[in-house]
Amino acid sequence: MSEELNREDAKWDLVSLGQQFVSGDGQPRDVRKAEQLFRSAIGQGGGWELVNLGRMFASGERVTKDVEKAVELFRECVDHGGAAELLLLGRKYLDGRGVAKDWTKAEQLFRDCVAHGGGAKLVDMGRFFLTGSGGARNVAKAEQLFRDSIEYGGDLELTALGTRYQTGDGVEKDFENAEKLFRESIAHSGEQLAYLGIALKTDEGDAKGQRCSSVIRLTTAAGANW
Repeated sequence: MSEELNREDAKWDLVSLGQQFVSGDGQPRDVRKAEQLFRSAIGQGGGWELVNLGRMFASGERVTKDVEKAVELFRECVDHGGAAELLLLGRKYLDGRGVAKDWTKAEQLFRDCVAHGGGAKLVDMGRFFLTGSGGARNVAKAEQLFRDSIEYGGDLELTALGTRYQTGDGVEKDFENAEKLFRESIAHSGEQLAYLGIALKTDEGDAKGQRCSSVIRLTTAAGANW
């Protein structure tokens, strides 16, 4: 037990030494040396210090600005504050604040921390593509983003998009695509499946008989009693 405590203390000492190399207080200033020391003690505070170094590289504070290096450090320390920085930087790429606007980079940064808030941001991006806010409208891209973040709100957006296909709201009416989207988000869309069954049953278009046979299939999946 005492040996384990000694090893833990030694790692905290590495963090303290690394801080001296960053500040130049008691040691010659050497950011790269500090990085190595922090990495040796990620679980004892080194992870947070690597994130601080990342902020320095992102802003160019006392070091040559290097956004890619900052991203590397943030990704390495997602569980130690890096996720918040990835989200912040991703938002900057979305808006073009301090960096050239680049939605592809923003998407990648959000994917790097999908379980730490990035999933919700992918849903937001999907909404942008669906409405055309801030760029060209791309329904297929929106659908992809919703599907890739289905555990973070994307399921509800797939349901909403399915309703659009069902009613022809902003997209060409497509019952088959509506059904597909409803099924993908079935945990939140049982009522929509039943509603689609009603729409199929009352539709006066071609192949009505075939459509009516779909009512049983859809409402059964929805758990409705008919």
